[in-house]
Amino acid sequence: MQEDHSFERNEQVIIQLWPKNDWANDNTEMRKLFKKKFSLLNQMWLYEALQEAKATSPSWHPEINHIMKIYTRIESAKLTRNFGPVEAANKWWVDYERPSKHTGLMYKFSTDAPTEKAAHEIAASCGGCVRNHSQPDDRISMVQFLLSQSRETIANAVTALRTARMMSNDKLPADISQWRQATIGYVTHQIQTSQKAITT
Repeated sequence: MQEDHSFERNEQVIIQLWPKNDWANDNTEMRKLFKKKFSLLNQMWLYEALQEAKATSPSWHPEINHIMKIYTRIESAKLTRNFGPVEAANKWWVDYERPSKHTGLMYKFSTDAPTEKAAHEIAASCGGCVRNHSQPDDRISMVQFLLSQSRETIANAVTALRTARMMSNDKLPADISQWRQATIGYVTHQIQTSQKAITT
């Protein structure tokens, strides 16, 4: 599995897989287009899509549509759990964000999960929020959780995520409730994971 989850690392993968492609200039239109289309995707899944695209396409150049088709299939396989019918009372959903294939703008999506544990595993992988029909929106509880943490704890979590290239270095709004859903999910998961590591 790829350890560096950054788009910059995946750019290097593209250069290695398609060496005849001209990526020497950072300002080429193709490179700009690839960054617009791919930089906001889950980079671990994009890495898998790039590897498969190279193995299944004879083209000397990376093809956005081919890579996106593979990425969408991988994303669907990662987020979808087919465990058959589940009673409504035991049904869980994960709400998450990802950029539109056509516009690059962030859109909200949902997928279901058979158990609370499975839902939280999916949410951790995509920065999503868990909900159940009998519980309030998990996003609200995540915001409340973050508001109960010290500024130092939140700052440490954000720093760790940025160091791991799971978050951009863009300045975050002072009001946590104004953060993107994925940011709230990633920071919450990072803090909870750190706290579990301390207690175990």
